Amino acid sequence: MNYLIGRFSVYFQSITILISCIALFSAPVSAQIEEIIVTAQKREQNVQDVSISITAFTGDTLQDLGVAQPRDLAQFTPGLTVNASSSYEGDSVFTIRGVGMNDVTSKQNPAVMIYLDEIALPSHVMLGFQMFDVDRVEVLKGPQGTLYGRNTTGGAIKVVPRKPTKEFDLQARFDYAEYDRTELELGVGGPLGDTLSARVAANINVSQHGWQTLETIPEVPFGPGVDPDNGEIDRKAYRGSILWEPTEQFDILISGDYSEDKSEVMAFKHAGNLFADGSPGFCSYATEGIRNEVECASFAQIRDRTGGTPLTPEREIIQDRNPDIRTVLGEFSTGNQVDAESWGISATVNIDFDRFTATSITGYREFDRYQPLDQGGSPAYIHEIRNWEDITSFTQEIRFASDDSWGPIDWIVGGFYSKDDNDFFSDTDFRDHASFSGFFESGSDQETEGISAFAQVDWRMHEMFKLSLGIRYTDEDREFSFSGKITGSGPVPLPLFTHPKLNTEEVGGRVALEFTPTDNLLLYASFNRGFKSGGFPASIAFSRNQLLPFKSEELLAYEAGFKSTLLDGNVRFNAAGYYYDWNDMQARAALDRIDPVSGQNVRVITLGTAGDVEIYGAEAEFTWQLTPELLVYTGVSLMDAEIQNGDYEDQTPAHAPDFTINGLASYTASQGIGGFRPFAQFDYSYTDSNQFILPNHPGAVQNSYTLLNARIGLRSDDGHWELAGWGRNLSDKEYFSEIFGPASGFLPGRLHYGPPRIFGVSISYSH
Repeated sequence: MNYLIGRFSVYFQSITILISCIALFSAPVSAQIEEIIVTAQKREQNVQDVSISITAFTGDTLQDLGVAQPRDLAQFTPGLTVNASSSYEGDSVFTIRGVGMNDVTSKQNPAVMIYLDEIALPSHVMLGFQMFDVDRVEVLKGPQGTLYGRNTTGGAIKVVPRKPTKEFDLQARFDYAEYDRTELELGVGGPLGDTLSARVAANINVSQHGWQTLETIPEVPFGPGVDPDNGEIDRKAYRGSILWEPTEQFDILISGDYSEDKSEVMAFKHAGNLFADGSPGFCSYATEGIRNEVECASFAQIRDRTGGTPLTPEREIIQDRNPDIRTVLGEFSTGNQVDAESWGISATVNIDFDRFTATSITGYREFDRYQPLDQGGSPAYIHEIRNWEDITSFTQEIRFASDDSWGPIDWIVGGFYSKDDNDFFSDTDFRDHASFSGFFESGSDQETEGISAFAQVDWRMHEMFKLSLGIRYTDEDREFSFSGKITGSGPVPLPLFTHPKLNTEEVGGRVALEFTPTDNLLLYASFNRGFKSGGFPASIAFSRNQLLPFKSEELLAYEAGFKSTLLDGNVRFNAAGYYYDWNDMQARAALDRIDPVSGQNVRVITLGTAGDVEIYGAEAEFTWQLTPELLVYTGVSLMDAEIQNGDYEDQTPAHAPDFTINGLASYTASQGIGGFRPFAQFDYSYTDSNQFILPNHPGAVQNSYTLLNARIGLRSDDGHWELAGWGRNLSDKEYFSEIFGPASGFLPGRLHYGPPRIFGVSISYSH
């Protein structure tokens, strides 16, 4: 804790000195930092007037930064980390201020919920969507237990698409990049009459080549449609919306979207856990995290079919001695192309009554995916998977909000209903496993139904003081069933498991006090109680212990901070400190369970309660419009997260780096040349070392790394045309996006890496 206070004090003092120097030696410039209007509290407000830690982006900023999916936000948001799942890198696991979940099965609700057009996306597998034609994004940090009640212990991310307008609007962009990658984005909208307007948008992202090369062995050929060039992208997304405004007191917005993904699945880099010479015990990677493919290996027994005859009398020694991290072992026996479809529709109705507004938001979404995976990090068939996922989600929110006629009081009350149905089926082929040869099938079904009521009152007690009180009651039921079977040899999956309805009743809420001594300074202190409902582990299971439900987790969050706008709007400096008391953290780990049949304690790898956690942290964001042409920004996050009890006492939760910093410098010339003005933007992000798993292991650590990006080009004087060249990961930094399986005697360790350096060009038009 003293370490964090010391580092944050140095940062704070440096910024204070910098601001003082600006005030003493610089006259305010005419340009001001762009004001961002957010709806974090279900009403339009300047982000500087909201007593919540928020990092907000406009759609234009997101395009300049190259943000294509929600996971890209982590490079530009203090306190936000994102890692690709071990199943498919399109899936994303979000963690804010150390609070998240290290389990990526589709049945688990994210601790950081993403809302697309105010509709909650209730599964990790739904969060890899394309972000296009976006008006803004709001990253809300800390538990949002009042107005966003669906298990948002970590925070909420609001993605707000562009809406139809009464004026014609056109946005078009074309990118070409390495690996023969093309991206076309188009959005067009305008009036269809006096009271009707519409907008349509599309994004098509395709690459003809991938940045990963597959290698195999002669005895094991590539699967159908697979070749050494791996990682091709094929994503298409479409959105349409129509807005009807027959009177000033009534409007209805209907939106629909559809997307498909037929991209290739990335493979793992092999990391052997066992000695290559067959000596007993674990080698250097499993004990120290040192990857050494001369000493370390995994083993396979090549067979003609599952449960069949070995093709060679000796076990195959699997080693990956290629130093190139982007050349990996794998064959994808069932193919490497995902087939995913997602669509949704929503209707938002606003009715203005005398002294209040009524809002109804109805949403329905479906997600279907077939997904082949080579999970073994090996050219042998030791962990070949096929997954089928089918998720439907219905939500209904009705709320009533005060207008300006209530004087010092603002209030909002409402109710929320949700129902999700999540079906999952998987088969796994261990044909060439060294110890057995089995084909496993498993399926599960989960239905979740919840209802909640919420209210928040903001009372301006004095022209300088405001008190906010919020409360939310939630009642949620989950039903879960599982079935499994095996063909061949190996451990026998649990044939059938059903559990009585799991009920969760919880109360969350918020208390905040604001002090505004001037129009440009907001100081606040708040207390939040958030929770995440209990649930069921959903992966393949071989005993009842692995499927028993886990209980709800609770997060008590204490935060104090300020938001300031200085030098006539040319400087914005926001900072916050927080303490989190996180009880009954939900995590995938080696956990003790009581066998209901034998009554004996059994240790299993499953999702459950992994202890209580304390988190201390501080964040700051500093933006300075240095001149009308030059803007600089930096954001910093300092954090200390530690498990306080249980088997993992004194260890660190997954994806909780102590220190991150990100920033950018953006320059646009004020004088044009031949009708065009040059511009340049450079951005960076630094992430301290952090753990990927519990228990913490030296082989599952991402060491600190920095990513550098740049964008340079010309913009027409009228603002319509832009031509740019860009580069991402300029230093070609090698970093992990996921680590899985160190110190396993059953499977090799496996590593996913992030994308390499990529250059591209872009041309865009707006009107």
